[in-house]
Amino acid sequence: MLSYLLTVSARVCVLFLQMALGYILYHRGMIDQQTSGKISELVVKITTPITIIISYQRAYDPQTAGWLLSAFLLSAICYLVMMLIIPLIFPKKAPYWKQCCLCSVFSNCGAIGIPLLSSLLGPIGVFLGSGYIVITSILQWTYGVYMLTNSRANISLKKLLLNPGTIPAYVGLVLFFTPVKLPPILYDAMDAVGLMNTPLAMILLGVYIAQADLVSCFTNLWVYLVSGLRLLAFPLLIFGILTLVPIEPTIRMALLIGAASPCGMSVSMLSQLYDCDYLFPSKCVVVTTLLSILTAPFILSLANSVW
Repeated sequence: MLSYLLTVSARVCVLFLQMALGYILYHRGMIDQQTSGKISELVVKITTPITIIISYQRAYDPQTAGWLLSAFLLSAICYLVMMLIIPLIFPKKAPYWKQCCLCSVFSNCGAIGIPLLSSLLGPIGVFLGSGYIVITSILQWTYGVYMLTNSRANISLKKLLLNPGTIPAYVGLVLFFTPVKLPPILYDAMDAVGLMNTPLAMILLGVYIAQADLVSCFTNLWVYLVSGLRLLAFPLLIFGILTLVPIEPTIRMALLIGAASPCGMSVSMLSQLYDCDYLFPSKCVVVTTLLSILTAPFILSLANSVW
Protein backbone atom coordinates (compact mmCIF):
# COMPACT_ATOMS: atom_id res chain seq x y z
CA MET A 1 0.00 0.00 0.00
CA LEU A 2 2.85 2.39 0.85
CA SER A 3 4.45 2.11 -2.60
CA TYR A 4 1.13 2.74 -4.32
CA LEU A 5 0.44 5.66 -1.96
CA LEU A 6 3.77 7.20 -2.94
CA THR A 7 3.03 6.62 -6.64
CA VAL A 8 -0.41 8.26 -6.45
CA SER A 9 0.94 11.11 -4.33
CA ALA A 10 3.67 11.74 -6.89
CA ARG A 11 1.12 11.85 -9.73
CA VAL A 12 -1.11 14.20 -7.75
CA CYS A 13 1.85 16.42 -6.93
CA VAL A 14 2.67 16.69 -10.64
CA LEU A 15 -0.87 17.90 -11.26
CA PHE A 16 -0.61 20.41 -8.44
CA LEU A 17 2.69 21.75 -9.76
CA GLN A 18 0.91 22.45 -13.03
CA MET A 19 -1.83 24.12 -11.02
CA ALA A 20 0.79 26.21 -9.24
CA LEU A 21 1.99 27.39 -12.64
CA GLY A 22 -1.50 28.73 -13.38
CA TYR A 23 -1.51 30.48 -10.00
CA ILE A 24 1.84 32.16 -10.78
CA LEU A 25 0.89 33.07 -14.34
CA TYR A 26 -2.24 34.85 -13.12
CA HIS A 27 -0.39 36.85 -10.48
CA ARG A 28 2.34 37.75 -13.00
CA GLY A 29 -0.32 39.11 -15.36
CA MET A 30 0.37 36.55 -18.10
CA ILE A 31 -3.17 35.13 -17.83
CA ASP A 32 -6.13 37.35 -17.04
CA GLN A 33 -9.82 36.61 -16.50
CA GLN A 34 -10.63 36.89 -20.20
CA THR A 35 -7.81 34.52 -21.13
CA SER A 36 -8.89 31.99 -18.50
CA GLY A 37 -12.40 32.07 -19.97
CA LYS A 38 -10.99 31.14 -23.37
CA ILE A 39 -8.86 28.38 -21.84
CA SER A 40 -11.94 27.06 -20.03
CA GLU A 41 -13.86 26.95 -23.31
CA LEU A 42 -10.94 25.18 -24.98
CA VAL A 43 -10.76 22.54 -22.23
CA VAL A 44 -14.53 21.95 -22.03
CA LYS A 45 -15.28 21.95 -25.75
CA ILE A 46 -12.06 20.65 -27.35
CA THR A 47 -9.35 18.91 -25.34
CA THR A 48 -11.54 16.97 -22.87
CA PRO A 49 -13.95 15.66 -25.55
CA ILE A 50 -10.99 14.69 -27.75
CA THR A 51 -9.36 12.82 -24.85
CA ILE A 52 -12.56 10.83 -24.36
CA ILE A 53 -13.02 10.15 -28.08
CA ILE A 54 -9.53 8.78 -28.67
CA SER A 55 -9.86 6.49 -25.64
CA TYR A 56 -12.67 4.70 -27.53
CA GLN A 57 -10.45 4.00 -30.55
CA ARG A 58 -9.91 0.35 -29.78
CA ALA A 59 -10.92 -2.99 -31.24
CA TYR A 60 -14.35 -4.16 -30.12
CA ASP A 61 -14.53 -7.21 -27.93
CA PRO A 62 -17.45 -8.43 -25.81
CA GLN A 63 -15.50 -8.37 -22.54
CA THR A 64 -14.49 -4.71 -22.87
CA ALA A 65 -18.03 -3.82 -23.95
CA GLY A 66 -19.32 -5.51 -20.80
CA TRP A 67 -16.84 -3.51 -18.72
CA LEU A 68 -18.08 -0.27 -20.27
CA LEU A 69 -21.73 -1.18 -19.67
CA SER A 70 -20.89 -2.02 -16.06
CA ALA A 71 -19.15 1.37 -15.69
CA PHE A 72 -22.26 3.22 -16.87
CA LEU A 73 -24.62 1.15 -14.72
CA LEU A 74 -22.53 1.35 -11.55
CA SER A 75 -22.00 5.09 -12.02
CA ALA A 76 -25.76 5.58 -12.12
CA ILE A 77 -26.22 3.43 -9.00
CA CYS A 78 -23.54 5.34 -7.09
CA TYR A 79 -25.16 8.66 -7.97
CA LEU A 80 -28.59 7.36 -7.00
CA VAL A 81 -27.31 6.37 -3.55
CA MET A 82 -25.68 9.79 -3.03
CA MET A 83 -28.80 11.66 -4.15
CA LEU A 84 -30.94 9.65 -1.73
CA ILE A 85 -28.61 10.34 1.19
CA ILE A 86 -27.81 14.02 0.64
CA PRO A 87 -31.28 15.46 1.58
CA LEU A 88 -30.93 13.73 4.95
CA ILE A 89 -27.71 15.64 5.63
CA PHE A 90 -28.66 19.11 4.43
CA PRO A 91 -32.17 20.25 5.43
CA LYS A 92 -33.82 22.86 3.24
CA LYS A 93 -33.44 25.47 5.98
CA ALA A 94 -29.65 25.10 5.94
CA PRO A 95 -27.61 27.95 4.42
CA TYR A 96 -26.63 27.30 0.79
CA TRP A 97 -28.52 24.01 0.99
CA LYS A 98 -28.95 23.66 -2.78
CA GLN A 99 -25.30 24.33 -3.48
CA CYS A 100 -24.21 22.16 -0.54
CA CYS A 101 -26.16 19.22 -1.94
CA LEU A 102 -24.83 19.62 -5.48
CA CYS A 103 -21.22 20.29 -4.45
CA SER A 104 -21.26 17.18 -2.26
CA VAL A 105 -22.68 14.95 -5.00
CA PHE A 106 -21.00 16.19 -8.20
CA SER A 107 -17.26 15.80 -8.58
CA ASN A 108 -14.81 17.37 -10.98
CA CYS A 109 -14.46 14.03 -12.75
CA GLY A 110 -13.50 15.76 -16.01
CA ALA A 111 -10.82 18.35 -15.25
CA ILE A 112 -9.32 16.41 -12.31
CA GLY A 113 -10.60 12.91 -13.00
CA ILE A 114 -9.31 12.54 -16.56
CA PRO A 115 -5.71 13.53 -15.70
CA LEU A 116 -5.71 11.00 -12.85
CA LEU A 117 -7.31 8.33 -15.04
CA SER A 118 -4.67 8.93 -17.71
CA SER A 119 -1.80 8.92 -15.22
CA LEU A 120 -2.83 5.88 -13.17
CA LEU A 121 -4.71 3.65 -15.61
CA GLY A 122 -3.88 4.88 -19.12
CA PRO A 123 -6.34 4.98 -22.06
CA ILE A 124 -8.46 2.14 -20.65
CA GLY A 125 -8.98 4.26 -17.54
CA VAL A 126 -10.33 7.18 -19.55
CA PHE A 127 -12.44 4.73 -21.57
CA LEU A 128 -14.09 3.25 -18.47
CA GLY A 129 -14.11 6.52 -16.53
CA SER A 130 -16.13 8.10 -19.33
CA GLY A 131 -19.12 6.22 -17.91
CA TYR A 132 -18.92 8.28 -14.71
CA ILE A 133 -18.36 11.48 -16.70
CA VAL A 134 -21.37 10.95 -18.97
CA ILE A 135 -23.71 10.06 -16.09
CA THR A 136 -22.44 13.17 -14.29
CA SER A 137 -23.27 15.37 -17.29
CA ILE A 138 -26.76 13.91 -17.64
CA LEU A 139 -27.56 14.38 -13.94
CA GLN A 140 -26.15 17.91 -13.84
CA TRP A 141 -28.60 19.02 -16.53
CA THR A 142 -31.55 17.24 -14.86
CA TYR A 143 -31.15 16.77 -11.09
CA GLY A 144 -28.77 19.73 -10.82
CA VAL A 145 -30.96 22.17 -12.73
CA TYR A 146 -34.07 20.99 -10.89
CA MET A 147 -32.38 21.49 -7.51
CA LEU A 148 -31.31 25.03 -8.38
CA THR A 149 -34.59 26.16 -9.97
CA ASN A 150 -37.13 23.87 -8.24
CA SER A 151 -38.79 23.54 -11.64
CA ARG A 152 -38.76 20.95 -14.41
CA ALA A 153 -39.47 23.70 -16.95
CA ASN A 154 -35.77 24.59 -17.07
CA ILE A 155 -34.67 21.07 -17.96
CA SER A 156 -33.81 21.14 -21.65
CA LEU A 157 -33.81 17.88 -23.63
CA LYS A 158 -31.29 19.42 -26.03
CA LYS A 159 -28.84 20.24 -23.23
CA LEU A 160 -29.46 16.83 -21.70
CA LEU A 161 -28.64 14.93 -24.87
CA LEU A 162 -26.14 17.33 -26.44
CA ASN A 163 -23.49 18.61 -24.05
CA PRO A 164 -19.68 18.38 -23.82
CA GLY A 165 -19.99 15.23 -21.70
CA THR A 166 -22.34 13.23 -23.92
CA ILE A 167 -21.32 14.22 -27.47
CA PRO A 168 -17.81 12.69 -27.30
CA ALA A 169 -19.36 9.54 -25.81
CA TYR A 170 -21.66 9.21 -28.85
CA VAL A 171 -18.69 9.57 -31.20
CA GLY A 172 -16.62 7.19 -29.11
CA LEU A 173 -19.32 4.53 -29.02
CA VAL A 174 -19.48 4.58 -32.82
CA LEU A 175 -15.71 4.11 -32.98
CA PHE A 176 -15.82 1.24 -30.49
CA PHE A 177 -18.91 -0.69 -31.60
CA THR A 178 -18.48 -0.33 -35.38
CA PRO A 179 -15.63 -0.93 -37.84
CA VAL A 180 -15.39 2.85 -38.30
CA LYS A 181 -12.06 4.13 -36.96
CA LEU A 182 -10.20 7.42 -37.12
CA PRO A 183 -7.58 7.55 -39.91
CA PRO A 184 -4.03 7.34 -38.49
CA ILE A 185 -3.15 10.93 -39.39
CA LEU A 186 -6.33 12.29 -37.78
CA TYR A 187 -5.85 10.06 -34.73
CA ASP A 188 -2.26 11.26 -34.25
CA ALA A 189 -3.36 14.88 -34.53
CA MET A 190 -6.19 14.39 -32.03
CA ASP A 191 -3.93 12.44 -29.70
CA ALA A 192 -1.45 15.33 -29.68
CA VAL A 193 -4.24 17.79 -28.87
CA GLY A 194 -5.57 15.47 -26.16
CA LEU A 195 -2.17 15.50 -24.46
CA MET A 196 -2.73 19.20 -23.75
CA ASN A 197 -5.86 18.46 -21.71
CA THR A 198 -4.15 17.75 -18.39
CA PRO A 199 -1.78 20.76 -18.26
CA LEU A 200 -4.45 23.15 -19.56
CA ALA A 201 -7.04 21.94 -17.04
CA MET A 202 -4.56 22.18 -14.16
CA ILE A 203 -3.31 25.63 -15.18
CA LEU A 204 -6.93 26.76 -15.38
CA LEU A 205 -7.66 25.50 -11.87
CA GLY A 206 -4.58 27.34 -10.64
CA VAL A 207 -5.92 30.55 -12.20
CA TYR A 208 -9.29 30.02 -10.47
CA ILE A 209 -7.55 29.55 -7.11
CA ALA A 210 -5.49 32.70 -7.71
CA GLN A 211 -8.71 34.69 -8.15
CA ALA A 212 -10.30 33.35 -4.96
CA ASP A 213 -10.27 34.96 -1.53
CA LEU A 214 -8.59 32.07 0.29
CA VAL A 215 -9.32 33.51 3.74
CA SER A 216 -13.08 33.47 3.15
CA CYS A 217 -12.81 30.02 1.56
CA PHE A 218 -11.19 28.50 4.64
CA THR A 219 -13.34 30.24 7.25
CA ASN A 220 -16.74 28.94 6.15
CA LEU A 221 -17.81 25.91 8.19
CA TRP A 222 -20.28 24.78 5.52
CA VAL A 223 -17.39 24.53 3.06
CA TYR A 224 -15.66 22.11 5.43
CA LEU A 225 -18.80 19.98 5.76
CA VAL A 226 -19.12 19.78 1.98
CA SER A 227 -15.40 18.99 1.72
CA GLY A 228 -15.73 16.12 4.19
CA LEU A 229 -18.61 14.62 2.24
CA ARG A 230 -17.10 15.14 -1.21
CA LEU A 231 -13.56 14.02 -0.42
CA LEU A 232 -14.02 11.36 2.26
CA ALA A 233 -17.56 10.24 3.12
CA PHE A 234 -18.93 9.70 -0.39
CA PRO A 235 -15.73 8.21 -1.87
CA LEU A 236 -15.57 5.74 1.04
CA LEU A 237 -19.26 4.93 0.55
CA ILE A 238 -18.71 4.28 -3.15
CA PHE A 239 -15.58 2.29 -2.33
CA GLY A 240 -17.77 0.08 -0.15
CA ILE A 241 -20.42 -0.32 -2.86
CA LEU A 242 -17.85 -1.21 -5.53
CA THR A 243 -16.13 -3.69 -3.19
CA LEU A 244 -19.37 -5.64 -2.93
CA VAL A 245 -19.76 -5.91 -6.72
CA PRO A 246 -17.80 -8.73 -8.40
CA ILE A 247 -16.24 -6.76 -11.25
CA GLU A 248 -12.79 -6.13 -12.69
CA PRO A 249 -10.63 -4.00 -10.33
CA THR A 250 -9.81 -1.60 -13.21
CA ILE A 251 -13.50 -0.69 -13.48
CA ARG A 252 -13.71 -0.10 -9.75
CA MET A 253 -10.64 2.12 -9.75
CA ALA A 254 -11.80 4.13 -12.78
CA LEU A 255 -15.12 4.92 -11.08
CA LEU A 256 -13.52 5.61 -7.71
CA ILE A 257 -11.15 8.14 -9.27
CA GLY A 258 -14.18 10.07 -10.51
CA ALA A 259 -15.90 9.76 -7.14
CA ALA A 260 -12.81 10.86 -5.18
CA SER A 261 -12.30 14.02 -7.24
CA PRO A 262 -13.03 17.46 -5.71
CA CYS A 263 -16.21 19.49 -6.24
CA GLY A 264 -17.18 20.09 -9.84
CA MET A 265 -16.76 23.57 -11.31
CA SER A 266 -20.01 22.93 -13.18
CA VAL A 267 -22.00 23.64 -9.98
CA SER A 268 -20.65 27.20 -9.95
CA MET A 269 -21.39 27.65 -13.64
CA LEU A 270 -24.94 26.29 -13.36
CA SER A 271 -25.60 28.40 -10.25
CA GLN A 272 -24.51 31.53 -12.09
CA LEU A 273 -26.56 30.54 -15.15
CA TYR A 274 -29.75 30.23 -13.07
CA ASP A 275 -29.14 33.33 -10.91
CA CYS A 276 -28.25 31.43 -7.74
CA ASP A 277 -25.36 31.99 -5.36
CA TYR A 278 -22.28 30.85 -7.28
CA LEU A 279 -19.64 32.20 -4.88
CA PHE A 280 -20.23 29.49 -2.28
CA PRO A 281 -19.75 26.59 -4.74
CA SER A 282 -16.66 28.37 -6.06
CA LYS A 283 -15.24 28.34 -2.53
CA CYS A 284 -16.04 24.62 -2.28
CA VAL A 285 -14.17 23.99 -5.55
CA VAL A 286 -11.10 25.84 -4.29
CA VAL A 287 -10.96 24.16 -0.86
CA THR A 288 -11.72 20.61 -2.06
CA THR A 289 -9.22 20.94 -4.91
CA LEU A 290 -6.47 21.94 -2.48
CA LEU A 291 -7.41 19.29 0.10
CA SER A 292 -7.63 16.53 -2.51
CA ILE A 293 -3.83 16.41 -2.65
CA LEU A 294 -4.14 14.61 0.71
CA THR A 295 -7.43 12.72 0.38
CA ALA A 296 -7.17 11.32 -3.16
CA PRO A 297 -3.92 9.37 -2.55
CA PHE A 298 -5.36 8.00 0.70
CA ILE A 299 -8.65 6.83 -0.86
CA LEU A 300 -7.05 5.34 -3.98
CA SER A 301 -4.26 3.62 -2.03
CA LEU A 302 -6.78 2.10 0.37
CA ALA A 303 -8.81 0.80 -2.55
CA ASN A 304 -5.73 -0.61 -4.30
CA SER A 305 -4.72 -2.51 -1.15
CA VAL A 306 -8.19 -4.07 -0.82
CA TRP A 307 -8.93 -4.76 -4.50
